[in-house]
Amino acid sequence: MLPSATPHPYRFPLSLLLALLLSAFAHGNNWDEIHPDDLAATECELDPSAPAEVLYKEIIYDLAEGGSYLPQRIIKYHIRTKIYDQSALDQARRTKFWYYNYYKAASIHARVIKPDSSFIEVEDEDIVTQTESRKNGETLRSTTISIPQVEVGDIVEYKYRKVMDENYYIPKDEISFQEAWPIRHLHLKMKPYVYRGEGFKWASNRTGVGMEKGKGGFYEITLKNQEAYPEEPYQAPDSDARSWFTFYNVTSLRNGDDFWKAEGKRLYREMLSNTKEDKTVSDKAKELAAGKKTQEEKLKAFYDFCRSQLINSYHGEADRLTSDQRDDLNEKWSASKTLSNGFGYPLNINTVFCALARAEGIDARLAFCADRSRYNFTGVMEQVDIALPHSLVAIKDGDNWTFHNPGARYIPFGQLDWIHDNVGVLVPDKKELILIKTQAAKPEDNKAKAHADLELSEKGHLSGTLTLTAEGNHGLTFKQIMDERSESERKEVLEKALSEMWPNGEFEDIVIENADDPFKQLKITCQISLPNYAEVVGDRLFFQPNVEQRYAEPEFPSPERKTLIFFDFKYREQSEIEIKLPDGYALEAPSAPRPFEVQHFMSYSPKLSFNKTQNKIVYHRTLDFSGDTYPPQAYPIIKKSFDDLFAQDHHSLTLKKIEESAALEEEPPSPQS
Repeated sequence: MLPSATPHPYRFPLSLLLALLLSAFAHGNNWDEIHPDDLAATECELDPSAPAEVLYKEIIYDLAEGGSYLPQRIIKYHIRTKIYDQSALDQARRTKFWYYNYYKAASIHARVIKPDSSFIEVEDEDIVTQTESRKNGETLRSTTISIPQVEVGDIVEYKYRKVMDENYYIPKDEISFQEAWPIRHLHLKMKPYVYRGEGFKWASNRTGVGMEKGKGGFYEITLKNQEAYPEEPYQAPDSDARSWFTFYNVTSLRNGDDFWKAEGKRLYREMLSNTKEDKTVSDKAKELAAGKKTQEEKLKAFYDFCRSQLINSYHGEADRLTSDQRDDLNEKWSASKTLSNGFGYPLNINTVFCALARAEGIDARLAFCADRSRYNFTGVMEQVDIALPHSLVAIKDGDNWTFHNPGARYIPFGQLDWIHDNVGVLVPDKKELILIKTQAAKPEDNKAKAHADLELSEKGHLSGTLTLTAEGNHGLTFKQIMDERSESERKEVLEKALSEMWPNGEFEDIVIENADDPFKQLKITCQISLPNYAEVVGDRLFFQPNVEQRYAEPEFPSPERKTLIFFDFKYREQSEIEIKLPDGYALEAPSAPRPFEVQHFMSYSPKLSFNKTQNKIVYHRTLDFSGDTYPPQAYPIIKKSFDDLFAQDHHSLTLKKIEESAALEEEPPSPQS
């Protein structure tokens, strides 16, 4: 506990004076007294294994009325954390918080409280603010508070404010209620304001309680004993997995189906306006549809035109635009204007595709869908640009709808990029509510193939030619990484990726084909050398025929799981690896990896054979993976599936050196699949 102003009957006057001065200094910074139980605590009651615990966290979203036409958002933070273990010291001694450049950090105070209730204030020179990087075109700032005096058993406490620039507005305030450490007591106060639309709404995820109206225009929520959110492999997006709360401005105060039906009607009217047929649109539609007999043939022609002939501002080809053209970009352009300009945002390109289809009498709608990398649409967030931020084109196909996205340059006709796979989508309609899901991909839509022609030396070195190809989302991911890079930069990125896959590998003659071609599959070739690939023990060589997985680690090493398991897309991996064996060696008691299947999740089909004529091991592998999003309760099955896969992928063979006379008499056995 902090020194009290009430004198102890046996305290000397000097001690009393010191106590009074310390107390006055503490209250000058508005620090609260620390409960003796918190000072003495040695572990977290909620999770005794936690290295630290947030004892108290308060966030206040306030507004300051100024001379501008918008109130100024001020966010106040007060955080108090107890340190239980050495592993938490690095983070406690160097606290960093991030924010966008339209905020400024202010009124930063911090201290470390020792178990005997004494404390050390952080000096101004130990607080550093700097611009760190750019993310999605926005400048990020960070403020770092250095407190080197922190030890196990201490409490770290700090307060600060983030002040938004005047006349700046964001339509949504979102707060996460889970961190790396448990939170004992969390209090949020939010004063919303409305800049556009009819008002505001709030939504929450995994809180169990709602917001209550408090005093002074604030809404408040208090949560206790929030579990930590650990870092685990294959985690779902924060918006799905973490506990959070948000206030957001809305264009309508309608709720549920009434809201989405009204939005569907509004978007239908906007679509009719932006896809209105004129001579520019109809002439281009007739030109592209000439000679095409079926609806699918026409749609593919329109799709390929939009991908290849309209410059997409989100890709490297946008370098061809002038500064004036960049300044002129506007998502509200009509299809006719985008066609005339020859460039646009993805939304503009989708609008052109929709208009061309409608000009040929096809029922096409400009739809809006969720982004599964950020938020799984559940209908909770009732605002189109928040819950359904991305555009697609819906095509009526009998009683069903199929969806297309020519605004995604590298996705083939008939497929969707993985963030739009099997997600909620609103199809505009003048009468009905059409709120459905996009089509789901199959593993064969996203293929990655590897072919290797290699030779193993009697010293255990492996070398040869490696060829990799990728289609669908496998190709999309790589092409997006390579999109704006030069040829040398692409090779540098690829070599780094190959080195992570084979840490001791050497790679030469790297060739990357079709990295920015919207139609051709990605292809990579190189010469690969893997020293000491096989283990040499006496007159035997031990090696793994699945070269791709030689240095892989288990995907799910932990025996337990606390958070959702999330896989981005379904895929098919195919491998064909040929390894010429060294002369004078024969296979010893060979065996093959075993196939297995986990229904609706994973199908694994390996095949291993020996080509006696060429003295080669030939390894084939096909993996069809159909994973999606799963609760922690499914973890045992998922972990076992990947553990089984790991074991079969690491199946080994043994070569034994044979005497020359025996080599003439005996033939090496052939492992069967």
